Amino acid sequence: MYLQPDEAMSLITACAHRFPGGQMMFDLPPAWFSALARRGMRTSLRYKVPPMPFGMSPRQAARLVDTVPGIRAVRDVAVPVGRGRLINTVLWTVQRMPALDSVRPALTLLEFG
Repeated sequence: MYLQPDEAMSLITACAHRFPGGQMMFDLPPAWFSALARRGMRTSLRYKVPPMPFGMSPRQAARLVDTVPGIRAVRDVAVPVGRGRLINTVLWTVQRMPALDSVRPALTLLEFG
């Protein structure tokens, strides 16, 4: 998420080419969050989150199978519980509502081959 979109896609493409049979897992901020965080944003008076220009929705990630040679499967992995009662409740709700697909945080597993 900290790379420019073309740099991130180049890295994913290179890994798919160089590691057949391998896997890559990464977390992706939802595209709307990435748009907000492109210039960095303040979370407190003392800290500014670094820019996060790369993001994609789970649907966009699923299309990598059709657009990146060497990717044979893309799997959405549920974000594990353990992030506090409020966050766990929000994640539980969002994961059960397909209409909220674009706001769902995702762990994405790519399988190469």
